[in-house]
Order: sequence, then structure tokens, then C-alpha cells
Amino acid sequence: MTNAKAFTRNIATILQHLEQFTSTKSTANNWKKNHNDIFTADTFEWKQDENAYLLSPSKFKENVVNASHFEFSRDKNVSAASPSISGKGAVNEYDTVPCLRLSKWPKLADAWKSRGPYSERYTFNSKWKESLVNVVPLFLVPTGNPLSRNKQEQFRLSFSMVEIKCFDQLRAKMRTNYGIAKYAFKQFFCSESCDLLSSYHIKTIFLWIVEELSINDWDHISPINFVRTVFSEMKSCILEQSVRHFFVNGCNIFPSHKLLDDNISFYNKNFERDTEIISQAVTDLLRSDLDISSDSGSMLKDARSQLRLLASQEITNRYIGGYLTRLLSMTTFSLFENERQGTLLETIDNIRTVFSSYQADKHLKKIVNAINIFIVSVQTRNSTIIKLITSHINRFDDLTETAHAAFELYVMKKYKDVESIINSSVGNQFRPGEIGVSITKYHKEYELDTPIHFVIIELEKRYVSCPRFYIDPTLMIKHLQIQIQLKEGSEVRNSETLSIFQKHMLEMEDIIKQLSARVPYIGKLSYKFAAVYLIHGYRKQFKEFGMNIRLTIPENINLDSFNQRMFAKNFDLR
Repeated sequence: MTNAKAFTRNIATILQHLEQFTSTKSTANNWKKNHNDIFTADTFEWKQDENAYLLSPSKFKENVVNASHFEFSRDKNVSAASPSISGKGAVNEYDTVPCLRLSKWPKLADAWKSRGPYSERYTFNSKWKESLVNVVPLFLVPTGNPLSRNKQEQFRLSFSMVEIKCFDQLRAKMRTNYGIAKYAFKQFFCSESCDLLSSYHIKTIFLWIVEELSINDWDHISPINFVRTVFSEMKSCILEQSVRHFFVNGCNIFPSHKLLDDNISFYNKNFERDTEIISQAVTDLLRSDLDISSDSGSMLKDARSQLRLLASQEITNRYIGGYLTRLLSMTTFSLFENERQGTLLETIDNIRTVFSSYQADKHLKKIVNAINIFIVSVQTRNSTIIKLITSHINRFDDLTETAHAAFELYVMKKYKDVESIINSSVGNQFRPGEIGVSITKYHKEYELDTPIHFVIIELEKRYVSCPRFYIDPTLMIKHLQIQIQLKEGSEVRNSETLSIFQKHMLEMEDIIKQLSARVPYIGKLSYKFAAVYLIHGYRKQFKEFGMNIRLTIPENINLDSFNQRMFAKNFDLR
């Protein structure tokens, strides 16, 4: 959290003071004076023919990263020309873009406001556009035209904030159609062997369609026909080798350097069967989002039934619980990091300030006690008296609190206390929507148990540094119950004990079958994925103990089926 604050503060300072980009010598010197950690001497190069200093994009980007003190790691798959920097932090992974804020819109973008109809029957009417100009900021990002010989010296104009305002204008049906179109594009036109149009091109095509259609026109457009329209526009763009920039007149953003025979052939094959693949895309979308079996003989009937369920309180709680799990995980991870950096007390004060503004929120109240439980465990490692977020901790009569309290005691190796807490919760049935327990790379050093250690090690093999993963609270209580018995049992190999553990594992596997591959994150950060890995860890642990315990989850389960890219569509029927 402290690092994030420092980064935000640095960027805010930059945006506040930088009024111009083209500079005279005096302006450049003023920048160096006020921001000498970012505008170092080697960021500027005097160009005689321009009679101005030119700011080096790459050096500017590098200096902002260094000044932010954030942890960044360049993804080897990301183009060096990309303006963003990949990092790892509280939200697992993120991209940040160092930028310069313009004090006003340049003339080349100003013409956008007067283009198109003035009538409010249109979503992006010129009256609405005029309200945005010089109010919503534009930015310069450090990357150039990939086709230019001078791309290393260029910045690019970014309309990202204006695009957000455009999407804020959209009606529900427009958003839904865009989501389906983007999903269909990713499903059938994005592959490792073909790289031509990008999601940004699809978004640009979509924005043009919205500008040109009246709001009433959308009442007569079905999702299938809309996707067909987008595909038709894509085909025209490729034939004409042109994608019109949505904000800058006369600017063509078509990637002509990617116009290879193999790419054209790949696209043409899909265009020839567009009706077939659109229907398949929508079918796959419904099956994925609504968890409908692929062998279902009545897909539409099942879809209607599932859609009715989405309005139920149970599904709503599950959805909200996923978000609360992510928020709690980010908070505790920040506490972990700041404890190690010596800034724990400041961070707790900041967290307390944030949560004090939402004391009436019934959902956020659910995680306050879990945060306090974590702080209490930190207290055992820290001699400073720490004030909790609230004045007391409730007794553990809630499934979420029981799981979090038991886990923190387990980390501290207070096994008797763990046993006491979980015994009071025995008999709790699985309830979707509870707030999960997150495991981080920091838990590796505690050597908690073989199954959790196994998950951490396996994720390290995949990602070098273990990302946070999540265990459903019902599963965590069952896991701790088993581990306490394994740690405290003097003899675990007699027939009576083996039958007890066999019963435990059957109960654990019943819980796992009910877990979602979409909560709290889709794919490899889901409850289901962590649970399957945990079972693999149990298989190893029982083998080490010489215990013949039968596990019904197959050993050769395809863990790659949890690839979140399979579900990535920026679209969710929930």
C-alpha cells in the first residue's frame, strides 16, 4: 500500500506540473529542476532543426518506474514498443503506463466534438462530445508508430479516459452486444499462429457503429446480427487496409506490417463460415457463463433456468463473496509486505481510515473481523501495540471468521486452539458466497503442511513467484481438521484411523465438487483450481505417511483446463 501511494503521489505530481510537451530550453531546465528524479539530463536531447529539446520516451518510462519504487517485471511476451510496464503486486499482476497529461486537447483531436449528429437520439451526439473536450484529459504515452523510422523518439496520443466516458454512455443492450462480439472475435480470430487485428481494433469498429446508429436502432438488432455486422466491418477493414481512428480524423491504425498471406488466409476461412461460428460462439458463451454441460440436450431450456437462478440470493452472495475475498486478500497482502518494510503501523492507519467510511456497508463489515484476525496474528510477531480496525473481535460464530481465525492460529502453530475453534464448527454445511482464505508466497517459509506447500511449489514452477491463491472457507476448515489429526496423532496407520481419514477425504472431495472455477477469480486463481492442487498434495502426504487412502479425483486431471484465457471475454452474464 505504501508503494502504491508513492507511485500515485509521483504520478499526480507529474500531471499537476507538466503543462506542455514541446519545450524550449528554459522549459526543459524547469522540468529538470522540479522533477530531477524523472527528468534527468539524459532524458532530453537537443534537436537543432526543431529548436527544442526532445524527451526520450524510453528514458522517461524508465525513470518513472525507478521513481515510483514499485516492483515491475517486463513480460518477455510484451513488445518493447509497448507503453505499459508489467508488474506484480497486491492484485497479482497489473500494467501501468507512465504518461504526460496534456493541459488541453490538441487541434487534431478537437474536430471530434463537431463530428456526427447533434440530436440526443444518438449516443455519441456532438452536444455530449462538446461537454468532454478539455474536461476529460488526454495523455501522451511513451511509444511511437511501429511503422515509423523515428518510433524510438515518439510519444502517442492516448484517449483512454475519453473511451471510458464513451462506454459510460452505453446502454445495457449495446454493452451486451459488444461483449458477445468481442468474445466471438477472441474465440475465433485470436490464435498464436495468427496476429492481425487486435481487441483495440474491434473496440474502434464498435465505437464507430455506436456513433452512426440511433439509440432506437438498437431495439431491432439481435446479438447474432450485431456480431455479423462487426465481422463484416472487419472484412472491409482488411480489404481496404484501413481502420479509422475514432478520435483523430485521417489517422489509419490498420496494422499493415502484419498483413501476411497466412493471416489473410486465416481470417478469410473464418469469414466464409461466419454464421456457423457466430452461433457456436454464442452457444459456447452461454455454456461457459451459465455452467451448462456440453452434453446437455436442451441448452436453451437449461440457459433460461440458470438465468432465473442468477437472480437468487445464493448466486448474488457467491458473486459478492468472490469480490470480498479479493479485497480481503489485497488488504492482508499489503499488511504482509508493509510489515517486512517497517511501515506496518502507517498501513493499518490507512486501512482503518478507508474502512471507517463504509461502516454501514453490510458486505464490507464481513471482512473487517477477518482483517482484525490477521492483525492479531501479526501482533504476535511485532512488539508494538496495534490498534484494531474496530474495537473488538466478535466470537467466531460465522463460517468465514472461523476459517480465517483457525488458519491464523495454524500459521502460529497453536494447534490446540485451532482444534478448539474448528470443533465448534463441525457440521457446518458448504455455503457458497463465503469469504475465502488467501495463501501467499510468504506462507512458504512457515512450512504449514505438505498439501499447502505442494500448491505453493507447483505454482512457483509455473510462475517463478507464487501468486496468491484462494481456499474456500469450508474446505479450509476441513483441511485444518485433517492436518491437526495428522500432526497430533501418534499412530495414523491402524485400520480404524485409516477409515476416519478415508471418511474425511470423501467429505473434502464432496466440497471440492461444489467449488467454482470462476470464483474469486476465473481459472488458475479459482477455488476449484487450488482445491484440485491441494488433493495432489494430499496424495503426496499420504504416500509419505505410508497411508493407503483412496482419492477419487484422478491423478492425471488436466490442470491446464483451468486456463483463464479460455474464459477471458470481459463479459459475464452475472
